[in-house]
Amino acid sequence: MNRSIDRWTRRYVAASAVGFACWRIGVLLGADHGVEVAAALLGFVLPVVFGKAYLLIPSFAGRTLASASVPAVHLPLAAGGAIALVGARAGLTPRVVGVAGSAAWTLGVVLFLGGLLWTVGPELTRFERWGSGEDRWSARFALPFVGVALTYLLVGTAGLLAATTDGAVGTDPRTTHLFAAGTAGLLIVALGTRLLPGFCSADPPTAVVAVTLPAAAVGPGMLAVHLWGGADFRLAAAAQAVGLLGWAVIVGTLFVRTSRSFVGFYGIGAGAAFGAVGAGLGVGMATRAGPLAALRTAHVDAMLAGFLSLTVVGFVLLFYPHTDGKFPGSDAAAAAVVAALAAGVALQVLGPLLGGDPVTGVLSGMGDGLAALGATGFAAVVAVRLF
Repeated sequence: MNRSIDRWTRRYVAASAVGFACWRIGVLLGADHGVEVAAALLGFVLPVVFGKAYLLIPSFAGRTLASASVPAVHLPLAAGGAIALVGARAGLTPRVVGVAGSAAWTLGVVLFLGGLLWTVGPELTRFERWGSGEDRWSARFALPFVGVALTYLLVGTAGLLAATTDGAVGTDPRTTHLFAAGTAGLLIVALGTRLLPGFCSADPPTAVVAVTLPAAAVGPGMLAVHLWGGADFRLAAAAQAVGLLGWAVIVGTLFVRTSRSFVGFYGIGAGAAFGAVGAGLGVGMATRAGPLAALRTAHVDAMLAGFLSLTVVGFVLLFYPHTDGKFPGSDAAAAAVVAALAAGVALQVLGPLLGGDPVTGVLSGMGDGLAALGATGFAAVVAVRLF
């Protein structure tokens, strides 16, 4: 069963890499903001979450996924739903296709959560055994927050389905925060806090972990409820910022305490740095510390193209390292991918902040080009490493 689940996990990662390239090429060709966000989250970030969750979460309870048919059925539902939703949002297909895509996506999420619950359900009443073999406090502390992240996935999916059936196609800002910050962002912090110390053979600061995970857990929910809501919105942005800044400190601490021999560490480190930048921009939006349109554009780029994308790329490279003799240039190609993506998002963030249409256009265009090149390169690296 383990080998079968691993094969399906690889297929999810491969589908995600294709989605990444399609997203970045679409942006380069002029896709609008709504299409960009839907493609990024539904086509790239969340498929990786699904694939790795099928493998990792049951292992926390000392089990393997109960049925390999669950990921086998879920993958076409997730991929088909994402394609339908993005196509309808872009105006390429009738709205009814978007409704069908939303229904397929929702069914896939129900199967995903049901499959995990079916597998680990018998262990839920014996939660104290989860992670009992871990010798790191941070690994044990992080486990409950995985459940919070999956709850955000369920709530966000319900919001997506409701919005689509009511006439809107795609994700609204509240649903976006539930998916991006609540599901993907919190899982990055929770699973990263559990897994990275093992890769690094080092421990993160205990006090920072104790503050970071609760903040990363409550921030997305507060944002979804209080988005653009005055003092409550500022408090929500502050909570989310604490979570992201804490994650940057955790990654930075582990980064300097390890040999840094894996290319994936650099992707994760760059992603954490952009997460901190995005947190600052989010607080700036909440406090109206600058032109709102520029801050919003830079924030979205820092979080989607920076924090989420580079972190996902880094973890994929870390989980699937170069095999000696298989492709001699794999590590160099992976390093070039990380460099192109990091440089691209830096230009994308700087463009709107520097102001002026010519400057914004030139820098953003260069950033989009580098990001598309990096995403396409990542798909090629993944194809080589996985297959």
